[in-house]
Amino acid sequence: MSETFSDRRASLTEQEGGTRRSPLRDFLHGAALIFDFGGRLGRRGITTTRHPSDASRLEADWWAVGNDMRRAMGQPPVKHPTS
Repeated sequence: MSETFSDRRASLTEQEGGTRRSPLRDFLHGAALIFDFGGRLGRRGITTTRHPSDASRLEADWWAVGNDMRRAMGQPPVKHPTS
């Protein structure tokens, strides 16, 4: 049995998970990225509530280093302003 044009088109527009994507939608999204000077279209909504970011972990490490240095010099440790 031969494959019809609409069958081929449907198979080309399918994405993983069974969702259909429109080629026109993909084209317009790509065209919009050209004029996205602020980089807002390419951002993904990633939450960091469960896993702290590397920057916040690095900041906490440096606060600990600073407090260790203060203790070594005989000064009281300083409380982190965000905690």
